[in-house]
Amino acid sequence: MPERGPLAIWRDKQGALGKMEAVKIADELLEEFGDVPITQDAVEYPQPGFLEEALSLRIIDLLPNPKRHALGRHGIKTLRDLTQVSEFELRRIPRVGKVTVSRLKIILEDRGLSLKPSER
Repeated sequence: MPERGPLAIWRDKQGALGKMEAVKIADELLEEFGDVPITQDAVEYPQPGFLEEALSLRIIDLLPNPKRHALGRHGIKTLRDLTQVSEFELRRIPRVGKVTVSRLKIILEDRGLSLKPSER
């Protein structure tokens, strides 16, 4: 099986989130241009400053209004803040349900980050 490239991976994640218009566009791009396989170098050697830049991204730029405000009221304003809470802690925040937690996990995973492990 050939290695999947970043566009194919992104398309699958958009499909999991129900963003079918994005999936359609990705399919058209894949059909016309193909995909670029991810090289081992890209995985092992991210650009300098990538992690710091990813951690400083603001939630306000990544989520719809009600969700980002709910997180902000609980002191979660950046991805750095998000990596310091567990899934269990997130689920206790009003207006943050399973779908929002799944989206947040995808946002983190796309940047090589994750939520704090649950202690339960």
